[in-house]
Amino acid sequence: MTGIRTAVLSPREGPVIAATAARLISAGWRTVPGDGPVDAVIFDPGLLDGSVQGNPAEQLLGLTEGVLPRLRHRKDGGAAIVVIGSRDQLGWGDRPALAAAAGALVSVTRSLALDLAPRGVTVNLVAGAHLGDEPRGLLPDAVSPTDIAEAVAFFADPRSRYITGQLMFCSGGSHLLSSMSA
Repeated sequence: MTGIRTAVLSPREGPVIAATAARLISAGWRTVPGDGPVDAVIFDPGLLDGSVQGNPAEQLLGLTEGVLPRLRHRKDGGAAIVVIGSRDQLGWGDRPALAAAAGALVSVTRSLALDLAPRGVTVNLVAGAHLGDEPRGLLPDAVSPTDIAEAVAFFADPRSRYITGQLMFCSGGSHLLSSMSA
């Protein structure tokens, strides 16, 4: 692909969106809030920093419907929609509402991947551990916004054009542990 790739970032502000914008810009992307064709849409409902408001699944559907006419149809693959979710869909005792929201996002992501594949649009989800949590995973450090941004950039990259409907955990291995032990 030649030219500058363009990404639309979800309208909310937060550490993950800021890190994702910085990562994409460093790779030559433009991030735009307005009109025009786009190569990627990044949706962060705030599950990782605890700022979620409303129904993230409905918000994702509304965002997708609104931006769909602007998604590019490239010869080397279509556009990408990348959702930032959390590992909470696995079920954690102290976060039942977040578990429900995270689980719904996984289901909507997979459904959108099926619906949009004929247009060449991929839809994937990065499920992170909560920002600021003590490391609960197998790796010694807590997840950072930069860690999530790297995973998002992977799915947004045109070289990932044949990957869709996937859930990538970026949680230091905490998703491998039982919710009872983590």
